[in-house]
Amino acid sequence: MQISFKKATSVRQLNEWKRQLAAGGSRIVKQKAIRLEAGKQLLLAKQKPHVVKDMDIQRWALTTNRDVGLAGFTALSWYYGIGDRKITKFVTEKYLKEELEMKKNADECVALVKSRIQAYGQDCLWNADQSGFEYEMRPGRTLDFVGAKHVLALTISENSMTYSYTVMMCVFPGTRKFLRILFLTLQEDKGVFGPIVKRTMFKDRNLHVTASTSGKMTKQLFIEWCERVLFPHMHRHCIFLADSWPTFADQDVFEEVKPEELEYEMITIPPKVIGQIQPLDVLFPHVQGILPKELRLDIPE
Repeated sequence: MQISFKKATSVRQLNEWKRQLAAGGSRIVKQKAIRLEAGKQLLLAKQKPHVVKDMDIQRWALTTNRDVGLAGFTALSWYYGIGDRKITKFVTEKYLKEELEMKKNADECVALVKSRIQAYGQDCLWNADQSGFEYEMRPGRTLDFVGAKHVLALTISENSMTYSYTVMMCVFPGTRKFLRILFLTLQEDKGVFGPIVKRTMFKDRNLHVTASTSGKMTKQLFIEWCERVLFPHMHRHCIFLADSWPTFADQDVFEEVKPEELEYEMITIPPKVIGQIQPLDVLFPHVQGILPKELRLDIPE
């Protein structure tokens, strides 16, 4: 016995194993079974996602112990890798159902863009969006004495904290990477530049500067962007990938200013899924081909 079974050190050890088998397993085995069942219930609860407290883990552990039969077991309010966390967002069941639909829409959009890239190449795919900037960037928090009712911070101008401007960027994964002309919309009270501003404004051939009352793009400015910036740089075929901004979705706007010889197609990213689509989700198979060998990854598509 001692030669064939190294763990059987004595007759006493054999008797101990016999007792453990009769009791349904050792204490360590029973503790592991309780821990696994409590962890399973926790994962099921977080998939809903329900609010889980210490008493819930204790209840799951004590309920499992009725079947396991671990003598003297007391459930503690502690579990491996689990801690009390602040809830950052409350969601409804409707949101959870929509989340599955959004994931499906995102995958379908990525598949469509990939098929277009394979058919026409990367040079035909363009993506544009407007980004808003405030004239003065400032942090939202600062250090101060505990209990202070009013926390002040200095700024150069109050107007610079509320007035903003918009930049319309247009990029693509081809050789040029971005359009050579930057479309800029500044905020003006009447939506137009005064004579002094027009005379003193900085001008350059790679800038197209406009104005609006809000500092944001309007439908008319978008038409101007298509006519003056986008279409003059398009050749043969253009695939425009845009978000679900209503003005983007208005196909009649493009038809008014699109050159007749240009083949134009628009792909709209479904609402609420932009955060789920990353550039490499779309371009990974094509980026793989241009990376150096030492940086490539053997990951299936």
